[in-house]
Amino acid sequence: NLSDSVPAELLNCSFASTALGGATGNSASGSGGIDETLSMPVGSSLTYTLSCDIDPAATGTLSNTVTISGSVSDPDANNNAATDADTVMAPEADISVTKSDGVTAAVPGQDTLVYTIIVANAGPSEDPAVSLTDTFPGELSCTYTSIAAGGASGNTAAGSGDLSETLSMPSGSSVTYTADCAIASLAVGILSNTADASSSVTDPDPGNNSATDSDTVMMPMADLAV
Repeated sequence: NLSDSVPAELLNCSFASTALGGATGNSASGSGGIDETLSMPVGSSLTYTLSCDIDPAATGTLSNTVTISGSVSDPDANNNAATDADTVMAPEADISVTKSDGVTAAVPGQDTLVYTIIVANAGPSEDPAVSLTDTFPGELSCTYTSIAAGGASGNTAAGSGDLSETLSMPSGSSVTYTADCAIASLAVGILSNTADASSSVTDPDPGNNSATDSDTVMMPMADLAV
């Protein structure tokens, strides 16, 4: 009997095997762990190749043990188990943020700016505590909603004012915020608004952790009547 129950941190495992010397009973291929009852003549052998993905949330040490046991007397039982251990490296998560309202100019007191802010984790690891902040300019009065995808959580479904969120983001997940902002009637100049996201684990590309949208405030309009 050959048995290899892979650790829970190993996902999507599959294996293939090759028999030599007249050995039989092996599965040519399969998925998950290995549990085989084999017939093995003297001098025979079997080679298994097991391939697994590592859970993006895995930490510590991955230890995997395979064991064999015979149906007849074994003169040396000390070689009937083998273990391989691997250190899980520090997790890495490429956190990014984008922001746009789709316009470049707006009229104060008339137009509403609708910002789309997207925070994403391109992996390869999970990030349990992504920080998202967006302090809106004083000339804007904002409400927002958010939708999480890919298993992300921690986002506020609806709110008002500035954004300050701590998000749990598996690899491949994202959170999309939609902020509706009214422009104060006395606003002038340039409205510049920045969203920042930071990772709680190593980020291989911190250059995409900030996004700014700028709009020119048009000349004020006033329909006077007497």
